[in-house]
Amino acid sequence: MIRPDTLVALSALHPDPSVEVAQALSLSSLYGIADNFSEDEQQAIRDFRAAARSCYSKLGKKAKAQLIEVGDSIFAQSTVEDVEKTHDEETIDRAGTHEQFLGKCHQILRGPSAQRTALKNGASSLEEEYDLRTGRWLGNGKWGWVMMAPKRHGGQAVLKMSDVHHADVTAKEWIHGSKMGRGHRNIVEYLNVYLYGDENQTFKKKLQDGYRDGKLKSDIQRKSFPTHYVCMTIEEMNCGSVQGWLDKEILNPQGMMVVLQEVAAALAYMHSNEITHNDMKRPGGFRGT
Repeated sequence: MIRPDTLVALSALHPDPSVEVAQALSLSSLYGIADNFSEDEQQAIRDFRAAARSCYSKLGKKAKAQLIEVGDSIFAQSTVEDVEKTHDEETIDRAGTHEQFLGKCHQILRGPSAQRTALKNGASSLEEEYDLRTGRWLGNGKWGWVMMAPKRHGGQAVLKMSDVHHADVTAKEWIHGSKMGRGHRNIVEYLNVYLYGDENQTFKKKLQDGYRDGKLKSDIQRKSFPTHYVCMTIEEMNCGSVQGWLDKEILNPQGMMVVLQEVAAALAYMHSNEITHNDMKRPGGFRGT
């Protein structure tokens, strides 16, 4: 006899789920703990999924259809909006009202390690200084979006937006990034941090356009977006990226050695301040002097 919970787990790992099931599963896992798993644990999960695919390859059409029905009946009962609403309600329940939650963001970002943080509130402050409408997308993750936006009074900067549910993660990055950027010429400077309420839905429209045009990527079809964000503004790396230099075939071996030396110097400075970097796989960018 196969345990019912085994069938439920297997239906969640179906290699070709319905759109509703895929969206419900993907969205419900956006705010999970998977990012905190070790590499061995993540590999174990990948092995588990591979075993599920192997299992499916041995099932007949009737068994597969029954498992799809299980997925539809359990995981697709809630719409994408329902899943997001539930998560929002749970988050606010833990933090109090939205105003109280934003107040906690203030406390985190104004903690002892970030006394020089210039925290600003609302849409007016951010949109008074940056033109979000004409900004161009650089990329996105599961819960954050990055754009290059022009300043109202000349120049431009990188805007890194994340929903307030991840304010603690953003605060940690701000505390370390603002300290390191001030201390070493090879590390970009963190300029400012804002609490941004998208009352005019300026950012929502920008997000919708980005996903529609393919400049932003997602495994699900996003139907709703956060209403409040934490935004860090970061110095532009106006000399381009290593990948850009490689694409243009203008980076010779001698230049690569210079890049390695510069990156190593920045890392050594970080390590001397007891800060490590989690991801050095992707070619970074460089700022002018």
